[in-house]
Amino acid sequence: MDDQVNRDSNNNNQLIENQSDLNGNLVHEEGASNNRVKKYRTLMEFLLTL
Repeated sequence: MDDQVNRDSNNNNQLIENQSDLNGNLVHEEGASNNRVKKYRTLMEFLLTL
């Protein structure tokens, strides 16, 4: 019985880790696209000052 409980709790921990991995990747993707937008914006502002 204890073995079954341990297995269940391990499965739950694995699910939680996978979920946080997914969230971490999504957050990272958003940050990357925001940086790209900032780079283009500063480039456009620079070109407008010429």
